[in-house]
Amino acid sequence: MIKETPFKLLQYMGVLKLLRLSKQDELTVICLHKISNEKNMFWQPVSPELFEILLKYLKRNYRVITFAELPFVKKGRKPYAIISFDDGYKDFIQYAVPLLKKYSMPCNHKFVIECLNSNMIIWTEKLNIIFQFLNSNDIRDDIPIQGQTFKFLNNWKEFYFRVFKKLCSIGHEECLQVLDYLILRHDIRLEGQMMNWEDLKSLDSNIVEIGSHTYTHRALPNVSSSALMYYELYDSKSELEKELQRPIDVLALPNSLFNTSILEKALEIGYKHVLFLNDETSSYQNTTFINRINIVQENASAMFCRVEGVQKRIKKLFKHG
Repeated sequence: MIKETPFKLLQYMGVLKLLRLSKQDELTVICLHKISNEKNMFWQPVSPELFEILLKYLKRNYRVITFAELPFVKKGRKPYAIISFDDGYKDFIQYAVPLLKKYSMPCNHKFVIECLNSNMIIWTEKLNIIFQFLNSNDIRDDIPIQGQTFKFLNNWKEFYFRVFKKLCSIGHEECLQVLDYLILRHDIRLEGQMMNWEDLKSLDSNIVEIGSHTYTHRALPNVSSSALMYYELYDSKSELEKELQRPIDVLALPNSLFNTSILEKALEIGYKHVLFLNDETSSYQNTTFINRINIVQENASAMFCRVEGVQKRIKKLFKHG
């Protein structure tokens, strides 16, 4: 990881301001998941303190809007930004909502219907909890997945991402079976909490715009059945609209995995905005498919640079250098 000093230097030199000036025709959508003081080396939540620093930065430098306001944007002194949340973790109510109200800033939050119905933890969070437990207890057991054995090779994050990538490539039921096997084998306690329908309905609609994150958070490219794809995309939208009595126009693709047919189906069903997670901005000329920048727990200067696309530019230089 690049150290803090270069990021601070870029900030003091006015580079971030120049980058923002070049974004007058661009929309910056940031993506967050958990706001919490919990520790997890595999998917570290953003702390409430850093989230507040982010809101202050956005307040100073951007006009923060919702997806519903996109048709009405006009060029001005500041570029536009949208604050986007995925998954529906309950810590959103405790930590994020009070700060959003404090700074009078709206956001969009995408929910997984299965979690709203049963407080079920999404499979990716189960994986995070499992690996945090294995790492904390120095358990380096092999993990069997569909006849393939995944071994620990002296690097925990590399081990995690190999398993994660494999789980994204198999059926959802098989993925859950692997996770349940590990939970039972090691007697792991799942302590994460998701919002339910009551929590969702308690959110101030002037602060929180709602979207869909599918029905079960499964990897959509693995869905071969058109009926199952309809269930993931249409039923999630329909149930949210029925419960909230308002249109649901925003879809966030789980783990940003998709193919052309998934995008076509989403538009056919009636979504106006389909969100990716690729650390890019989007043009106002196309607000149907929208890029997002993932915010992680790091020092404030690095986060400001991330919002302005510095890290993405550095990666591109190394890739093509």
